Amino acid sequence: MITSDDSTSTDIPEAGYSFAVLKRAQALGDIEALQAHGRRVVTIHLPSLDAASNAIVSLFEQALG
Repeated sequence: MITSDDSTSTDIPEAGYSFAVLKRAQALGDIEALQAHGRRVVTIHLPSLDAASNAIVSLFEQALG
């Protein structure tokens, strides 16, 4: 699973949290659900989407190198 921080913060009306918080919670819940069912999970969290392509290429080069 590849996630990144959101560059914007849009609040969900009357919820008390933002869409960024909701998306991060969903990703964490997905990881927990997969692990609870015995599935292996690899997570990569990137600080921004701007750095995503370079980071992913670098990770694959390290893994395959």
